[in-house]
Amino acid sequence: MKRLLLMMPILGLSMCTLSKECLNTKKVIGKYFNTSELGSTHYVELKSSGEFYHFYQNKDLILENIGSWKLEEKNCEIFFSLWKSFGEYQDKNCANGCSANVRLKNNALLFSYDLDEMNFTK
Repeated sequence: MKRLLLMMPILGLSMCTLSKECLNTKKVIGKYFNTSELGSTHYVELKSSGEFYHFYQNKDLILENIGSWKLEEKNCEIFFSLWKSFGEYQDKNCANGCSANVRLKNNALLFSYDLDEMNFTK
């Protein structure tokens, strides 16, 4: 029993360290840009209200999307509701809106690990 009680603070510290790493990402509010498509403007803005604004423009084509977002600190992920995918590398499954879990890492929203063109950076 004593051994278990001695280990609990160590386990608590390691869990706290993991959460603090993600808590540093609380500064996620702001604009993230996707610059993969030349001649276009493509960004998502995370607002402190928990809403996001997703904007895409290429020449005369303008697309906009509004929904909500929530930071999941445990996995350093952002959950988007009503996400619509725009642009040259869009996910056809999300063209009309879907839920999306996105990894948050190094001031970037990682929609894809394999295709960097789908990601957004701050």
